[in-house]
Amino acid sequence: MAIEDRFIGTGWSFPPTFENGEVLMTTGVRNIRESLRTIVTTNLGERLMRPDFGCLIEDELFGPMNATRLTMIETVIRRAILLHEPRVDAKRVAVTAAQNTGTLRIEIEYEIRGAKSRFSLVLPYELEAAP
Repeated sequence: MAIEDRFIGTGWSFPPTFENGEVLMTTGVRNIRESLRTIVTTNLGERLMRPDFGCLIEDELFGPMNATRLTMIETVIRRAILLHEPRVDAKRVAVTAAQNTGTLRIEIEYEIRGAKSRFSLVLPYELEAAP
């Protein structure tokens, strides 16, 4: 067990997975990665009991993917991480639009508070539904 795992905690796996009638749990660094993925891919208002949870990326998708819009999406992601994942400091958030694919590439470099361990997470985010 890594030193970070001792104080990071345990949570539900994402997506929620059940085995023998019990929820599979994740711990440590994996739990943080799944938490960040959940934060970025959940729209505000999507969770009934937590309407303030998630990210406003959907509001930024209808317009040209220029530098201003990409910077706005980075800001929205950074704010959501700050509000919903107190175990990490987001050191860098970068968003790039893949040409003609309808996909954003989201890169998050983060540090676990108290451990000084740096990690990175890359998420593809689909802008439009596949036909």
